[in-house]
Order: sequence, then structure tokens, then C-alpha cells
Amino acid sequence: MKEINLSKTSIFVGNIPNILKEKFNFNNLKKNFILNKKVKNFQSKDLYDYHCNYLNIQDHKHLIWIDDYIRDHFKLVENVPRIRLFQKAGIVQNKNESLGFHYHFIEKDMENSPIFSFVYTINCGLEDSHIILKYPKDNRKDNFCKINLKQNNFIMFPSYFEFSITKNLNIDPLVNLVLQYKQAETS
Repeated sequence: MKEINLSKTSIFVGNIPNILKEKFNFNNLKKNFILNKKVKNFQSKDLYDYHCNYLNIQDHKHLIWIDDYIRDHFKLVENVPRIRLFQKAGIVQNKNESLGFHYHFIEKDMENSPIFSFVYTINCGLEDSHIILKYPKDNRKDNFCKINLKQNNFIMFPSYFEFSITKNLNIDPLVNLVLQYKQAETS
């Protein structure tokens, strides 16, 4: 008898290599995201939609570099199927702000739903902030995974995982880039 594994779920935690990170202007990205929050450039005004915490962000060469790195790295190193960027957003949490549990999976439209969510920390303070992932285990109960957010670190996980970001205890804002990926069409 042999076991056939029908489900393997992984999360990826890492950072952008120094050769690329050294080219980033983190302050410029941070200022851009904070300005968008000041002018209330949110993706939704509906308080019941998680997009009400997500900022519209402009294309920027550093964001394109991050996307290129993620797609290439996961294709070549992690054996993840080819992916393409589906949606991008910024999240800025000022002191004492948190982000509640939500997920990016679209239950009513699985075909157009992202398969991976990606959170990349652009700015954080000295006090720890965390992303908390809530994921199913054995179809019976939820499990939780808590990961520390540090500048230049990323977490990539299946889009059906719920996640939250803990309260920012720092005076300096916690700034994250959120990318959602779909499977790329094969030719």
C-alpha cells in the first residue's frame, strides 16, 4: 500500500535578497503609502468590505521589481506554478491600529479568485507586530500561525487562509505591501 497525498499546504516566509533590497527606496514607498492614506485613497468606502483598509497604490519601479522577483523566485526555486499579479494594495497601520481577519479567496467565483496572497513589510517599528494566519486543519478545527513582521520580510500563503495583522504599538506606522496572485494561463 502507498500513501497518496491529496493536499499539501505551504506558506513561504523570506526576504528580498540584499542585491535587490539595496536598490529600494523604502522611505519613498512609505511616503507614497502614507500619502494615499491621508487623502483616503482606499479601494472601498464600504466598512464591511476588507478593501476599506486597502489603499490604491500607483505603479512604481520598486513594486515592479518586487513582483518580478516573487514570480521568478517561486517559479524557479519553489516549484510553484507560474503566477501573475492579480491585485495590489498598500496597508498603513498607525499607532494602535490593527487589521481584522479576512481572506482574499472569492468563494462565489473560484475561477477568478487569487491562489496566493503575499504580504511584504516596507516599514515597522521596534515593537513587534505580527501577521496571524488562520487555516483549516483536518477539516475539524482551525489552527493559527503567528509570524513576526520585519522590514524586507515577506509571507506568501494560500489566498483561502484568513489573516489579520496585530495592533501597531509603535509611533512609526506599520506599512505593508499586499499582492494577490492568480495562476498564469499556460500557452
